[in-house]
Amino acid sequence: MKKERRLVEVTEAHVNRVMAGLRRLFNFAVNRELMADSPFPKNPKSGLFYPEAKGLRKFFTEEQMGRIIEGAPDWLRPMILTAYYTGMRAGETFRLRWDHVDLEAGIIYLPSSKTLKDPSGLGQRIVMQRELIDLLRGLPRRSEWVFSNAEGVPYHHW
Repeated sequence: MKKERRLVEVTEAHVNRVMAGLRRLFNFAVNRELMADSPFPKNPKSGLFYPEAKGLRKFFTEEQMGRIIEGAPDWLRPMILTAYYTGMRAGETFRLRWDHVDLEAGIIYLPSSKTLKDPSGLGQRIVMQRELIDLLRGLPRRSEWVFSNAEGVPYHHW
C-alpha cells in the first residue's frame, strides 16, 4: 500500500531553520579544523536571512546545494542533507537517535524539548522524503546516535 504524504507549504521560518542549521554545521566543521572555510558569509547581516515580515523566501538553488555538498567532508554530508531535507536545527540533528527514526513509516519523531513545546508530550513528527530514507538506511549503526564518529561517539556542536 502506497503511503500518502501530506504536502505542507514551505514558509520563511522553514527556510530560515534549514539555513541556520547548515550554517551551524559548517561553523562546527571550521571550528574543529575539519574544513578551511564555510561557504556562508561571515557577516551576520549579509542578507542571507530575511525577516518573515518582508514575505521573501530564500532558497538554495540546486547549484548552491551541489556546491555545499561537494565542499563538505564525507562525514558531514549526511548531516547537511538531513538538515536540508527536514529543517531540523543543528542540535536536533546532532542529538538524533535511531529510536527516533522510523524508516518503514518514513517519520522522524523529535521529542519535546526546551524549544519544542508540545502539550501532548509526543513531540514533532517529520515526514521524510524518499531520498532521506535511502540516505539514513545507508548509514552505519555504530551506536544509538544516527550521526556519530567511527567510535560511535556522537558529534557535539560547540
